[in-house]
Amino acid sequence: MLMEDNLSLEIYINKMKDEDLYKWWGHYLESQSDMEAALHYYDLAQDYLSQVRVRCYLGNIQKASEIANETGNRAASYHVARQYEGQDEISQSVHFYTRAQAYNNAIRLCKENNLDEQLMNLALLSNPEDMMDTAMYYEEKGTHMDRAVMLYHKAGHVSKALELAFATEQFGALQLIAEDLNENSDPALLARCSDFFIKHAQYQKAVELLVAAKKYHEALQLCLDQSLTITEDLAESLTVPKDSSHLSEAGRKELLEKIADCCMRQGNYHLATKKYTQAGNKIKKDFM
Repeated sequence: MLMEDNLSLEIYINKMKDEDLYKWWGHYLESQSDMEAALHYYDLAQDYLSQVRVRCYLGNIQKASEIANETGNRAASYHVARQYEGQDEISQSVHFYTRAQAYNNAIRLCKENNLDEQLMNLALLSNPEDMMDTAMYYEEKGTHMDRAVMLYHKAGHVSKALELAFATEQFGALQLIAEDLNENSDPALLARCSDFFIKHAQYQKAVELLVAAKKYHEALQLCLDQSLTITEDLAESLTVPKDSSHLSEAGRKELLEKIADCCMRQGNYHLATKKYTQAGNKIKKDFM
């Protein structure tokens, strides 16, 4: 009934102070080409997307940008970004796509326009797929290979990150990536990384990787060759479980005795006794 009397309807809407009604009335006024009145009600409704949309339609993208920046509204920011992209204002478009958290769009524009400095930060903010895609972009360009390595790593492609780090001699990156390696990692990669750390005299890290690769004898031998202290934690990591498929029971006991012998040489008799006991060597245990 009130639709037949616009004045009464507007009075009613103003009296109710309801954001949904403000927004509805704004849409109605916009459909009647009363843009300034529509903007007033969109403002009351805090409908930032509609405010931005109308401002852009009226050619006032500067005011639309201010609204998007001040409110941080993602939908409004996305609309402004698309407007700037249509006008080839790439820097502004990237900014507002970023504000809208539409990182894939921002990344796309950066790659198309060689904005490599901004690209890295955007990729790190985005999802693993975008990180992977950006890493491939850097790798194919043959520039910023350190960034490619970091992004492959952040995206969860540890093997690829290591391969590229080795190929491009990104030794600092290798050290960071190695922190994420564990017994579930590719044994070949673990061994390759341990060789790298041995070459660079980082023997403790090399031992950890050899243990993760289940190369227990090599790890223990490295401890002996480099006079590394066998701590209780290291001794436990070198101790193979009884039901392990990596060593026979005889081989397991032999390794335990070697660990115990090493502890003996270092004067850690308590730990040596523990390992002799686990190996079932009562003679050496009793001798101590």
